[in-house]
Amino acid sequence: CLSDWSSDVCSSDLWIPALGAALVALGWDLICGETRGTGILSAIDSTADPAGWVLGGAATELVAQAPLDGAAWARVARGRDLVLSGHSLGASKAALTTAQLAAELRVGGLVLLSPTDMVAWTALQPGYAALARVTEEAVLAGRVRDLFDVSGGLPPITAGTLYERGARGRGADVIDTEHPARRDTALDEVAVPVLCVVGGDDADMTPDAASHLRGVRAHISAADAVLVPRADHQFLHHEAELA
Repeated sequence: CLSDWSSDVCSSDLWIPALGAALVALGWDLICGETRGTGILSAIDSTADPAGWVLGGAATELVAQAPLDGAAWARVARGRDLVLSGHSLGASKAALTTAQLAAELRVGGLVLLSPTDMVAWTALQPGYAALARVTEEAVLAGRVRDLFDVSGGLPPITAGTLYERGARGRGADVIDTEHPARRDTALDEVAVPVLCVVGGDDADMTPDAASHLRGVRAHISAADAVLVPRADHQFLHHEAELA
């Protein structure tokens, strides 16, 4: 299970223990993987950088690099068959990894939990429109690590990360719920069975949970799509039902 926006997959997701217990009872193991760095910003040791470290964490990560992280975590499984999953932004990471590396990593299934359409969601955030041009200018000038504050209580984010999520056709355009006729997203390229689970009261689903689920389903050839009534984005108080 790959981490979501916070790059901290186990900190607040109460559904993980419930899901883990159910999987263990069925003979499965659950591996929860952070992508590069935990939290919003963190220093990561790096022999490739002259300083000996690089900046990581949610503010800097790119969805397009998720297959590198997914492959690293898959090696922890030591050659066993995998079902790859991700929650929220992590669903895009899991879908992209599966689309590119399913055979190599022995991925036989994909589970999307509260899968966010990052382009549609980003466009709706207060303050994003004012930042779109300035972050694009920063990226074009090579300043991809410039930090910006997005209003609405969201954590800071780098120009490169925000730029990636700002338009269709860029790295974060993995799940598109707005254009059901598209057939060029990474999700369209997933060839393994998919389970998609969305909470009925998930405010992060655009424009609403039921429509969002239909939008995801349009891009999956072999899938089960489940709506959990009254559940929010984190499936709070619905953990056992999710499991």
